[in-house]
Amino acid sequence: MSELALLMRRMDKMVSEWKKDIEMGTLDMTKVPDWLDRLHTAEATDPEEINEVYHTMADAWIESVVQLKKATQSDIPKAFNALVNNCVNCHQQFCQGPIPKIKKLYVDIPQHVSGSGN
Repeated sequence: MSELALLMRRMDKMVSEWKKDIEMGTLDMTKVPDWLDRLHTAEATDPEEINEVYHTMADAWIESVVQLKKATQSDIPKAFNALVNNCVNCHQQFCQGPIPKIKKLYVDIPQHVSGSGN
């Protein structure tokens, strides 16, 4: 198994844990690992697929982690789902197999009752 495949498994485990924490209201983004930048350097199963499109998508995913870390409590579900969207978008271009599993990571976004009396 390639270094990138192992990294993806590690990311899946981390994001799955974040999903559980979000659902329980206990997400602690101070624990963001320092290995995320390895998305750019990890050896892939098919190194020819690591191109500018891949690097752009990796940057987008890393930025979505930053945005999740910055999100207010009420915006965490939306920021998390944007992160999951970035996973899906990348996997639509590279390695489509995990997409069904990735889609299970989405969290429900609470619907707030408006004060309009409707």
